[in-house]
Amino acid sequence: MQQVTGAPRRSACSPSPQAERGLGDEVAFPSTLRRAANVALARHAGSWRAPAARVRAGLVALLAALAFALATPAPALAEGGALAGQVVDGTNDERPLPEWPVLLHLFAGSEWVETRQAQTDAQGRFRFADLPTDPDRSFVVTTTRADVLYTSDVVRLSGGEGERSVTVFTFEPVDNDADIVLESVNLAVTEIDAIERLATVIEVQNVVNIGKRTYIGSRRPDGSVAGTIVMRLPPGARDFDVGPGLRPDSVVPTPRGFVTLTPVLPGRMQVTFGYRMPYEGSGLGFDKSLPFPTEALRVLAPVEYGLSAPGLEPQGEVALGSQRYRLFVSGGLARDASVRVELATLPAPPLIRPPKPDELARVGIALAVLAALAIPFAYVRRRPRAAAAAVAPADLQREREELLRAIAALDDRYAAGGMPAADYEQERAAHKERLLAITTCLNTAQRREAHSGT
Repeated sequence: MQQVTGAPRRSACSPSPQAERGLGDEVAFPSTLRRAANVALARHAGSWRAPAARVRAGLVALLAALAFALATPAPALAEGGALAGQVVDGTNDERPLPEWPVLLHLFAGSEWVETRQAQTDAQGRFRFADLPTDPDRSFVVTTTRADVLYTSDVVRLSGGEGERSVTVFTFEPVDNDADIVLESVNLAVTEIDAIERLATVIEVQNVVNIGKRTYIGSRRPDGSVAGTIVMRLPPGARDFDVGPGLRPDSVVPTPRGFVTLTPVLPGRMQVTFGYRMPYEGSGLGFDKSLPFPTEALRVLAPVEYGLSAPGLEPQGEVALGSQRYRLFVSGGLARDASVRVELATLPAPPLIRPPKPDELARVGIALAVLAALAIPFAYVRRRPRAAAAAVAPADLQREREELLRAIAALDDRYAAGGMPAADYEQERAAHKERLLAITTCLNTAQRREAHSGT
């Protein structure tokens, strides 16, 4: 029998009796949106150190628009939908897993509604009935194997489909990294602080597990996990920070950089991180070590900084947004390969030192470069000025579904006692902040498309 846990069903905008005060008290924000905004502000003003006033203004505008858009009373939900599926062993020819516990997470837009429990039968199958078919409702099925969480695709029961089916793939664990490959590494120098004499470096690594087992990391003698994805930093690097794709609480320091404890499932994942390198005079040189076999390495820096990379092939200049970068590439690098990066014409400090800004908006710089580096390299070379184009709705929809799966995984981890309540609230609020922004963009795109068709 299915068991249900969760909050009473209510409109996504109905205020909580204990709604917090703090951000935008002049607007009747729902409690969840207010909490997301306040936590997001704390995060931006803390580790990211973004200008609080600008962030506050942007969030107030965003949440006001959302509160208005969501204020329409919700129609009565049509029940009667069903979600069926199967849990299989992806390591061993998709063998079904019998008597296996599964969870179904229900969402209304970006809001979690409830979680239901079930168990697979002798053929590894499960079925959840009496589900709402409202187009705003979405569902994610999760299960665990060897303490690793696995999720289904995001499913909606709308458009006349009374029942949908999903397959949840699980994999055997493995503690060696023989199947881990860096499909591509993009290393970009994005900003120079001439006053502090620091160069900001952003790395975007596309990690691929080419095997059929989940890499969980090697074990220390005491049984603890040594880590999975290694992020080696050049000597002298400082101000390390992680970007999308990694939980900050899953990253731990090592003598040569940092490592994440996140399991690596078969397939692809993206790891983004940044750091700053000190320099003297007008030059900077550092060595970048690659812990895994690397199929493609790309090193970029604004043309005015005099980038060179001995041993890498120069590719001229490319345009990423409004900035032109000098590009060097290499391929087929072996495990533990090292490359040299040199900058020859960095700016000197000004003769008159201007007032030091209180905060550094590194998050905006990092995300802007990340968006540019996410474009396929061949496409950048053919169409260099297309790098600043708007993100396609299909890409936003895919990111929205990934965020829903991430929220479901986070809820499972917290329910199992795997993280402190404060960290859970902060990370969940950050996911919801991005989810709300994506939903707003998708709604705007749909309205624009509908208007253009009339």
